[in-house]
Amino acid sequence: MKKKNKTKGIIVVILFILLILFMVSTAHTSQKIYSPDKQYSVYATTYMYSKLFCAVFSYMDCWHSGKIYLYDEIEEKVLETVFTEVTENYTTVNWLTKDMVSFENIDIKLPNDFWYLPRPIKNFKQ
Repeated sequence: MKKKNKTKGIIVVILFILLILFMVSTAHTSQKIYSPDKQYSVYATTYMYSKLFCAVFSYMDCWHSGKIYLYDEIEEKVLETVFTEVTENYTTVNWLTKDMVSFENIDIKLPNDFWYLPRPIKNFKQ
């Protein structure tokens, strides 16, 4: 009898862990926004729990939380990542100078308010 209860407890714990992993998994990846010379891009991913919350409470204004990424298209790797409560704001990307990028929306908190680029943007025009 005790062995049956222990097995049920283990199954419940495993299901709970799987549920948590599912909720923090990526539900959606946005379209990329490219730098003027296409060396870099910015895109966002939305968490599953955020999508489900918005589906359940669809009568409210709903924002999706997740991460915003700075991606190096030449080296094919993620350079920077930031968590945000409003992934829709990734479209406010601003290629500040030939070697810095920021976001116009204040809800996206970057260290020092911008990201440095490892290579300058070619033919950058302000």
